[in-house]
Amino acid sequence: MHLIERIASALTAWSVRWVPNSFIIAFMLTLIVFATALTLTSAGPLDCVTYWGDGIVIFTAYALLVTVASLLFP
Repeated sequence: MHLIERIASALTAWSVRWVPNSFIIAFMLTLIVFATALTLTSAGPLDCVTYWGDGIVIFTAYALLVTVASLLFP
């Protein structure tokens, strides 16, 4: 067991140092998609923000639906 604990500690230290927070990953991907949409489409910045906000509302409704379905039909 001592070997497994040392390996786990080493992997944990490595991931804490080198793997970024999930919020940072989501933020960077959002910026990349926003910049790509501005460059490759005719949508303006306000359009892109509106599309992003509409997508959040749809995703929230879908997440609620999946949660209720998983609670009712386990």
